[in-house]
Amino acid sequence: MGIYDREYYRDETGGSGWFSGIAPACKTIIAINVALYVVESILSSSPLRLFEEILPASSDAIFRGLNLWQLLTGAFLHANLLHLIWNMIFLWVVGREIEALYGSREFTLLYLTAAVFST
Repeated sequence: MGIYDREYYRDETGGSGWFSGIAPACKTIIAINVALYVVESILSSSPLRLFEEILPASSDAIFRGLNLWQLLTGAFLHANLLHLIWNMIFLWVVGREIEALYGSREFTLLYLTAAVFST
């Protein structure tokens, strides 16, 4: 690693928004998780059954129904608010460091790959 690859030499303060600066991919993933939780809370009584049948990972649906998208979507759903909060705190603490080491693109790829394999 060269001297200019180090975090304190990078121009991390460029940009003026939530999705720029330090750890933009980590912030984006956290925002997606929180948004999905809010939408899930709002639509919990909806007849669509999107968050009860289509998005959560189910081994029967994945292996027999070939609903392979559930390998990814299941990782973005949370059982309750406390589950979401602790996961996002851990993602913020650990994810920022990993993204600083490997970069946003590689961090996002690592996160999505880990999501699929963990499901």
